[in-house]
Amino acid sequence: GSRSTIAAGVLENTPERLFQWIKDPNYFKPGNKMYVGGYVDAATRQPLFTLNDEEIHALVAYLQSLK
Repeated sequence: GSRSTIAAGVLENTPERLFQWIKDPNYFKPGNKMYVGGYVDAATRQPLFTLNDEEIHALVAYLQSLK
């Protein structure tokens, strides 16, 4: 929460940028190890879970509270 940047220094750590990073990490850093929509099942290549915008906002609020 106290880091000034996220995504290995690519983005400023603001609530808006953190939301965008969690929602679509490949937009900012193609080939990163975060998968859009959550972790992918290796056998089926399907997302194991997804987060909607409300859940991402809640996660961002929690992470920002750790400062």
